[in-house]
Amino acid sequence: MENQKNYYTVTEVIEVVFNGNLSRTTINKLMNTGEIPCVKFLSKRLIPASWVKSMISKAQSGEQETGTW
Repeated sequence: MENQKNYYTVTEVIEVVFNGNLSRTTINKLMNTGEIPCVKFLSKRLIPASWVKSMISKAQSGEQETGTW
């Protein structure tokens, strides 16, 4: 059985989705405005894996995101 992630940390999203090109502050601002979905667990904010996979697919297909960033 393959162990799949359900959520990513902010640090993981910075590396996996944005290749280190966005700061933690920017990611937090995008989460605060709802442009990046997140859930809070204890003191951590976690981003759903479904959103991460969607962003990677869009990047690979060359599709443009329509958000303000």
